[in-house]
Amino acid sequence: MTFSVSTLCLASGAPLLLRIDSHLLRGLGAALFTVGFVMAATPAFADENILAVDNGEVRCRASKADLTRISLKDDRFVSVSRVQTGVEGQDFSIVHEPTRGDIYISVPEAYSKPNISFFGTTQKGLVYKFDCQIGGDSAVQVFVGNADIENPSAKPEVLT
Repeated sequence: MTFSVSTLCLASGAPLLLRIDSHLLRGLGAALFTVGFVMAATPAFADENILAVDNGEVRCRASKADLTRISLKDDRFVSVSRVQTGVEGQDFSIVHEPTRGDIYISVPEAYSKPNISFFGTTQKGLVYKFDCQIGGDSAVQVFVGNADIENPSAKPEVLT
């Protein structure tokens, strides 16, 4: 609906904008063109920023039809563990990119489960359980930071 309205605004605003005989029609054309342009722009909601603790669970989204990238803030994946069934429609694939330490996940079209789960171990020795709900057609990026590193809690004061 939004796409068709924005296209209509752009298509009707452009000829009015080019009219040289009336300032009122040019103003109306500029307004329609601007509204159409603004409505055509869609915000990017594909990125997720998540704080997790060591041995904690990361709940995220994964793309059904495109790639999902999971990146660790100030850390790198060194290994990923998951169950492989050997059945084509029940296994998703994970590729480890060694330069940055990110992982890329792709889900086959025949995958029937509503989510994927796996464990990731980092270079700093942290372990996270990932439980990602599958959905959407566009690529997804998930950025994971460690809550203990990002927001270190104050050490308890010992009274003597």
